[in-house]
Amino acid sequence: MVTKDTKQTGTATKYAIRMGGDQSGLSKLLYVKELYLSVFVLFFRIGASNWSADVNEFKGAAGISVVECALAIIVYGWAQMFLGYHSVLNRWFMAVSFIAVYGINYYALVVRNVGIDFEKRFNTFSRGRQIFLYSVAIGIVLAIGILFYFSGIKHRAMLGAH
Repeated sequence: MVTKDTKQTGTATKYAIRMGGDQSGLSKLLYVKELYLSVFVLFFRIGASNWSADVNEFKGAAGISVVECALAIIVYGWAQMFLGYHSVLNRWFMAVSFIAVYGINYYALVVRNVGIDFEKRFNTFSRGRQIFLYSVAIGIVLAIGILFYFSGIKHRAMLGAH
């Protein structure tokens, strides 16, 4: 049985090699998880020295929740445009949905310590890997923000609103 050092190659490689299977699917899934956790770390660390640990945990979970909800609204809006269907999302539905997404993220990232452990491990990564993960996390947030903005413009144009 061949295993590699997980600090250098990641958990996906270790388990794929141990199981004797192709690592590509598992690697991709764990890569997406690492990017998700990097977005959490990005929000967690924004102004971290000015806030308590509790507030930083809230910021991390809330930040990733905003990104996920924005992505869901983008997909919903584009689906409406492609299907030629229009319905307005109720603000209470959106508020309850955000709270539910936030609760799930908070539980997974903070209560279960998945995000907190990753944030602590983040400092042990090589400087290049840290920069890469920060860059991709910032890119994800910016891309979703820009897509959200332009999707709103496109959706309003489709409805004939000015």
